[in-house]
Amino acid sequence: MSFVDGERVRFSSQRLRSLLIKASPLPVREQLDTIQQAVTEWQGDDLQMDDMTLVGIRIN
Repeated sequence: MSFVDGERVRFSSQRLRSLLIKASPLPVREQLDTIQQAVTEWQGDDLQMDDMTLVGIRIN
């Protein structure tokens, strides 16, 4: 989990949006890996604060 001045920083919708834009050109499996890695790095060794659900839909 990220901290600023000793306070926990939430993942935030802005951070998620940037991550999704970055991952969007990748194949679906790589998108999943990229998102999981970002969340894991953000969380670090801290316990889970909130539940997170993300649903991906492929449109051809």
